[in-house]
Amino acid sequence: MSESLRDVLATWFTTGLLQVERVTWQSPCEIAQRVSEYEAVHRIRYWADLKRRLGPYR
Repeated sequence: MSESLRDVLATWFTTGLLQVERVTWQSPCEIAQRVSEYEAVHRIRYWADLKRRLGPYR
């Protein structure tokens, strides 16, 4: 990887610019829908699957 690209990526993904939040069943619908669309390992087939995964103690 070129050094200039590495520098750009390091700037984009600096911890000061990232905001990490827990996704729960009370999160906005758009976020939950995106999680279900991009889940690559364990496919989400129904809203009940998603609700169980976003439930308490997860």
